Amino acid sequence: MRHISYECSRSGNHNSQVSSDLTKRRNATSQRTQCPWKLNVACPKTNNVVKINSFVDNHNHIFTSNIQEMAPRF
Repeated sequence: MRHISYECSRSGNHNSQVSSDLTKRRNATSQRTQCPWKLNVACPKTNNVVKINSFVDNHNHIFTSNIQEMAPRF
């Protein structure tokens, strides 16, 4: 059986790696919003039928304005 999981690029938390040297710090914010969107699929080797195990179709953020440009890359 083969499994694959997809999740939103904004899922999870940002792991800050703060440097004590102020000259190495950037003034930036994280894009991570703990977005719950995910898709888990499986494909058994015996019959090659894709089965959706779980699907959470919920984003907690607005989409980027250039989604038409980004989506075909995936």
